[in-house]
Amino acid sequence: MAKKKFTLEEIRQRQDLLRLDLDKKQRAMRTALDAMRTPPQRSAGFVQRFASHAQSTAYVIDAAILGFKLYRLLKGGKRKSAWGFRRR
Repeated sequence: MAKKKFTLEEIRQRQDLLRLDLDKKQRAMRTALDAMRTPPQRSAGFVQRFASHAQSTAYVIDAAILGFKLYRLLKGGKRKSAWGFRRR
């Protein structure tokens, strides 16, 4: 099976099409990245603000507990089960 030989003009047209496609994809990625970078809108209502603060507080407390558990595990102290009882 013989390979088709391309002319220089066909190669340049293909390069132009690929550049246009690449530019279009870069614009789409830039738009998506800008959308991700914009800060979220502030909650308007009291209940929404309260829920947002409660969620943030829960994340901080969860991270602190996880950090403390990792510290105890790495420190090598006496280990307890998940329920707080000492293992035998």
